[in-house]
Amino acid sequence: MIQAIQPTLAHPRGRRLGLRQPFEVFLSGGALAVGLLFGATLGTAQAQSDRTVLRLLCEEDAAGATVELNGEPRGECPADGPLDLIVEPGTHNLRVRKAVGEDKEQLFSKVLRIAPGTLPRQEVLLNPPQLTAAAQGFLDEKQARERDEAERDRRQREELERPIEEALAAQDAKHGLFCFAIQETAQNEHWRIKSRVSAVWEGSATADKGRQGQLATLRSFIDAMHAEDADWFSWSQFGSSEPSWNRPVDEPFHGGMTTSIWGDRVLSFGRGIETQAVSQRCYTSAEQAHAARRWYRPERGEVATTSRLPAGVQVAPLPRAIEAGKLFCAATVRIGNEKVQLRSTVWEFTTSAMTDQLIFDWLVEFARAIHAAQPDRAPSAFIGKTDGSCDVKAQLGSKCVTKYNKQGRSDIQSEVLCLPDALSAQATRRSYRTAAERDKLKVLDSSWIPANTKPITSP
Repeated sequence: MIQAIQPTLAHPRGRRLGLRQPFEVFLSGGALAVGLLFGATLGTAQAQSDRTVLRLLCEEDAAGATVELNGEPRGECPADGPLDLIVEPGTHNLRVRKAVGEDKEQLFSKVLRIAPGTLPRQEVLLNPPQLTAAAQGFLDEKQARERDEAERDRRQREELERPIEEALAAQDAKHGLFCFAIQETAQNEHWRIKSRVSAVWEGSATADKGRQGQLATLRSFIDAMHAEDADWFSWSQFGSSEPSWNRPVDEPFHGGMTTSIWGDRVLSFGRGIETQAVSQRCYTSAEQAHAARRWYRPERGEVATTSRLPAGVQVAPLPRAIEAGKLFCAATVRIGNEKVQLRSTVWEFTTSAMTDQLIFDWLVEFARAIHAAQPDRAPSAFIGKTDGSCDVKAQLGSKCVTKYNKQGRSDIQSEVLCLPDALSAQATRRSYRTAAERDKLKVLDSSWIPANTKPITSP
């Protein structure tokens, strides 16, 4: 191509130089390429002159970690000094990763904004080890499967237990709560401790079974005790003490305490301080309440009975004798450190002679079965110090409670409770779940029953 141009040249001193006449410039393809290459070379040189050095100061634990800048590998953190990277000004995504085993890694990431003409430094501090994306995905899938299985088990359990729950609901509608009350007094905390225990009573089936109803019967019992003996506090003498009501019904291990209140007073003639406390324990069946009342033991001091009862209630008769030697039992193990409570199926056992040893053997067998099924979660039975007792009485039921330590853990409890009718045993089994859910423990069911017994899965 031939083109006539009028060139204009700049004078070093600022004057413009022009040619008087046009001239022709002959540019071939090769000459044009040389010119373009020359311009690109100048541009590259200019870009190279803008580059700088990013110094990464890797901590000792980061040695061997891979370094990526904008998704491209740029080396590893050395063990004996910094890592220098040639970078251009602008925004860069820095990511440093160090593998920890097969499924964990330590990471450091940061967005760097580098200005022209600077020599940036960046300290690399790896985060604590965490699961890799692949391991986290596997864990998420596993947890999702476990949640699905737990939900499926819950639905199956609800389906199986629906007849039992309906029978218990019908019993609750027919009867009021079965309760007894305990009033205790102590001087100077541990001296001259006295306890009074009421008979088991049944409230009205239509009465409030919630907090307000329980507080009403508690107050009525306190007033009845004060009317009998002025040394017992009246309701007003408890002053500003706030009654507690922290569980609905059916507390295992220590009875279904629903309401309690306490207060102090200074005694005359320098005798110190007297503390009085009243508690009320309620259950959904007479069998449970009578067994719990018989199980009550004060820590020390004398215990006596009182005939005083709240207004509007009636004495609940003793449960019927065990027919043909039949017992209906349930067991539970609570492992506080693991936040879990396991419960057995209700079983039926026919015997002419129930003994402490037999019910204790059941307790040990259940604990061993739980340990065999979940050795990492449940300790082997009764290794270490054991604190427990068993109580057998045919007309009321039989109970065995233990607390034991293993490897320094002291919050492991187990219980077997046998009652003369199946529905009360089912109510006891339900109470284990109620207490566990209240205490935010995970409830697990076991199909274990002792040898030579029959499972009871219906009312």
